[in-house]
Amino acid sequence: MPPSIDMNRFAQLKATGDLPSPRGVALAIIRMTQSDDVSVAELARVIKGDPAFVGRIIKAANGLTGPQRRSVVSVQEALMVLGMPAVRTMALGFSLLSSYRKGACASFDYVRFWSSSLVMALSMQTLVQRLRVVAADEAFSVGLLARIGELAMATVYPVEYGRLLLEIQRNPDRRLLDLE
Repeated sequence: MPPSIDMNRFAQLKATGDLPSPRGVALAIIRMTQSDDVSVAELARVIKGDPAFVGRIIKAANGLTGPQRRSVVSVQEALMVLGMPAVRTMALGFSLLSSYRKGACASFDYVRFWSSSLVMALSMQTLVQRLRVVAADEAFSVGLLARIGELAMATVYPVEYGRLLLEIQRNPDRRLLDLE
């Protein structure tokens, strides 16, 4: 049976404002793509505010088009090829990946965390594409965020969580969940 959640600690965690979350252009993209009445032109204008994201979505769109089609070269074309849900998922993923590559918790391996989260996200996306049980972009998001609590703990409680991680390294037979 999982340990009970300390609601005071949970409220404290939420109140800090330090939880991993998208910012800037990525947050605007996520909000806009949740609206039914957003136009491709409006969204493209916002996306153009982040040149790195522009490159990523054009590259992703070109990866989906066949060799017989001409290359996608504009943000609007990329949006049409990828669709709003995929762009929202990409904005979330790239925002979190770029914002939390390192942090205050010395014992937390940020690179390993994101590598495994990305592998899980891609694995879930591939699996549901074959099984057709849920939308692939939703499965990607679930996989990407499945262990986000670990990042939250490392961000909000870097010293305390670092001690727990060191304890796990010294005693591998212990479970992190039990210590948390």
